[in-house]
Amino acid sequence: MGVCVKELVQRWINRIERGLTFFTAFCMGILSVLVSWQVFARYVLRDSPYWVEEIVVTGMMWVGLLGAAACVWTGVPHEPGTGSENAFLSGSKSLWRSSSIWG
Repeated sequence: MGVCVKELVQRWINRIERGLTFFTAFCMGILSVLVSWQVFARYVLRDSPYWVEEIVVTGMMWVGLLGAAACVWTGVPHEPGTGSENAFLSGSKSLWRSSSIWG
């Protein structure tokens, strides 16, 4: 019974993030199949379905947004100034670090 609310919320958010990551990967697979079908239909069958392109463009936008949100959640250090942000930098004085509020 010693689980605090912060840990409980963190656990739920991590589960949601993991679910969104799997959903995004699944959508990416579906979009790849749709693009492959469109290429096959356009160049082999000479009759491309019009709806595939609209679904793929909208889906790619959503996959990009959900993927970016997952990367931010799992990749950005949660406590700026602790030195953990150095793992994300290639050089000791990158443009990002010199222009950030942490550096």
